[in-house]
Amino acid sequence: MLSNSAAPIPSTRIAILNMLPLLPAYGIEPSIVFDPVRPSETPDLTAVIDDIVNANLDVVVLQKVRGASAETLVARLRERGIKTVFLVCDLVDPSMAEKTDASVVVTDFLRSLYPPQLQHKISVVHDGIEQAAMVARRENKGRGSRSHPLKAVLVTSAHLINLPVLSDLPSWLHVTIVGRYEHGVREKMRRARWDFASAEGIEAKLRLARFLMNRQIRCIPWDPVGVYTEMCNSDIGIIPIDTPEDAANPNVQPSWKVKSENRLTMKMSLGDDENVAWAAGGGDANSLV
Repeated sequence: MLSNSAAPIPSTRIAILNMLPLLPAYGIEPSIVFDPVRPSETPDLTAVIDDIVNANLDVVVLQKVRGASAETLVARLRERGIKTVFLVCDLVDPSMAEKTDASVVVTDFLRSLYPPQLQHKISVVHDGIEQAAMVARRENKGRGSRSHPLKAVLVTSAHLINLPVLSDLPSWLHVTIVGRYEHGVREKMRRARWDFASAEGIEAKLRLARFLMNRQIRCIPWDPVGVYTEMCNSDIGIIPIDTPEDAANPNVQPSWKVKSENRLTMKMSLGDDENVAWAAGGGDANSLV
């Protein structure tokens, strides 16, 4: 796995840990053969290669684990007739796709970025919806105003210290960011001091201060229940995309295009046709789609 089972990052939780309880019903006995202390895409597997090769397995899945050590493991497993699957959500690695028996990606777009000769080895399996039974019941027919603003939610795995793209929020919009934030007041203050110390230059410190003191922005820590509560209490799900940066290097796919679609599908899954997701390229109400 890419990250530890006790503190998994989203891709490990969604693609691996959520799936393990379901596999026995299909005649598959799952086991975790590599549970890293810290997340790493390119871990040193030297100490565990022999144990994995000799573990009497039929298939080994590498969840975004790649690099020289992973390729050595794949080669050793192939010698023993053990199949390998490369499971990846937000990057393209033709070398791993070539060396493993199969690869699983989360979007058709990601699959299209692999060379033609590898297409037959790559399958598309979209990220699973974790709370399929939950539906947002909130209904707001208003257009938003200063006194009755619309509520938007941004879900991220990062600790944001700015609101991407939407730096100047309109008066009719309040935003809740659900991300890697601290729980207690003391912890939040300690992190704020660290962020200020890390900000380089007076302009960066002023931007951070404006962000932290903006009453239209609320930052709360992610948890598997709270994130759905916040989405259900919101009118709009936003996914800010900074498209002007795409032109800087037209030969490289922008990061937002190769990211997992999980944050979009989890918001879409909560509502009916009237729920909206906002790919923000501006800041006016006409950007809602």
